[in-house]
Amino acid sequence: MEKYKNDQVKLPESVKDLGLIPEMDEGPYYKKTDSSNYIIYFNIGLDNEQFIYYSKSKRWQYTTSIN
Repeated sequence: MEKYKNDQVKLPESVKDLGLIPEMDEGPYYKKTDSSNYIIYFNIGLDNEQFIYYSKSKRWQYTTSIN
């Protein structure tokens, strides 16, 4: 992501801009949050668990939500 950002001077709109074809319901997932930040996340298990990378803080976070 950072290489694309440096080369293109912008973030990709989707993983397709990186030349990747996302598999249905398989991660990693990418979401542009604003013009200079993004998140990458993986869904884990059946309990809405996720590992999320925040480009702004450059940190990973584990989250879970119980419905």
